[in-house]
Amino acid sequence: MSSADYLLVIHKPESAKVECSAPQVRVILEGWEGVVRWLHGEDRHSLPEVTNAVIDRVAAKLAKGTPRRLEEYSMVTWRRQSEGIELPRLDGGAELAGVTTALFESIGFTRTQEKQGTLNAEGVTMLYGENDDFARNTQIAIDHMVGGPVIAGYWEGKNTQLAQGVKLTVRAALNAIRQANGEPQLEKRRNYLHVGYMSPDDTARFFSTITPLAPPPGPNRGGNRPRFGTPWQDSFAPGISPHGARSRALAF
Repeated sequence: MSSADYLLVIHKPESAKVECSAPQVRVILEGWEGVVRWLHGEDRHSLPEVTNAVIDRVAAKLAKGTPRRLEEYSMVTWRRQSEGIELPRLDGGAELAGVTTALFESIGFTRTQEKQGTLNAEGVTMLYGENDDFARNTQIAIDHMVGGPVIAGYWEGKNTQLAQGVKLTVRAALNAIRQANGEPQLEKRRNYLHVGYMSPDDTARFFSTITPLAPPPGPNRGGNRPRFGTPWQDSFAPGISPHGARSRALAF
């Protein structure tokens, strides 16, 4: 495999320990289904608001016109890579990490390694060292990423461009859920999920920068994971569609 056939997925501190209710899981999956339908020609106005947030974000990425953005967010490539994929089916609530696992598996990726724990500054720099915003806000980014647990997964597969669509969908859905619950969007760098590329050798080094968490004391080692905001009910509040409020994920 080439280095482009490997995917590094990081659940950031704001998403690593989150559980989603059944309606919240449905918002994420319906948003992704809408993205696939849009790629194959369906009019955006008939699609969920989360899908429309993804479409707007793709347009903003492409407007930057950099070679990297044009490659990662090529709609021709996304459409080709989405041919024949099966949408995941999840019943009930689930950890956010489980939802994203189902999404990446559905587009042809296999996870070969996973590690949970806390990052150090070296690991954060490996993730973002080439990012212009990181150069301007290095300490802010480091403080955020080392301030809580992360879940790092290394994946093999060929649909690496389409994986960016999964990332944008998860971000847009979680922002929509926050808005529907009356909560503000998180600040720019707290965008839940990092999806990038790293060679096997660099990944081994990166995983060494993660310190595993100590197991919690007591017989219930699983503990209680926090839920994402106020859990949605099956009957939604007046004026809020099941797809959530329109929102835009911010990239870092």
